[in-house]
Amino acid sequence: DNSNYDDYKIRNTMEKMRELATHGNGRNAFHYANYLDAIPFYTKKIEVKDKSSDWLTIAASRGDPLASFFLGIDLLNGNKCDVDYIKSS
Repeated sequence: DNSNYDDYKIRNTMEKMRELATHGNGRNAFHYANYLDAIPFYTKKIEVKDKSSDWLTIAASRGDPLASFFLGIDLLNGNKCDVDYIKSS
């Protein structure tokens, strides 16, 4: 990995954002979901264990309108979700 990004700062920011997302409002969870999606573009050294779709769902359930919108777009396009062919038929 030839990235010039500071993995320590990325990991530290991820932990702080997770704490905010866990105890904060829907917008905090929305920002954390987006951060999780961005990490692999900057470094391959950090394992992302949380799923951004789970945090989008949490953010939407807390009333964040952007999270609801992007969660709906993901579901409509079949992104970040499992397809159940039995239920869909």
